Amino acid sequence: MSNTEDKMKNAKDHLVGKTKEGYGKVTGDKQVETEGKAQDLKADVGDKFSEIKETVSEKVGDVIDAVQDKMGKDKQEKK
Repeated sequence: MSNTEDKMKNAKDHLVGKTKEGYGKVTGDKQVETEGKAQDLKADVGDKFSEIKETVSEKVGDVIDAVQDKMGKDKQEKK
């Protein structure tokens, strides 16, 4: 799943979770309130996971670039 898709899904889960939580509080339905809290928490975890994936992807890209630069310099030195 792409980062944009992850963000959209997490935003939807935040919205639905908060809505369920609010509905549960207003109606006194503790089960719905708890489900809403859980769905919002799931979205929080998804947000953090997306951040981690993005950071790791950037770092891997940096390492690949550094290796390619090093290999290019080594080839030039051998000439």
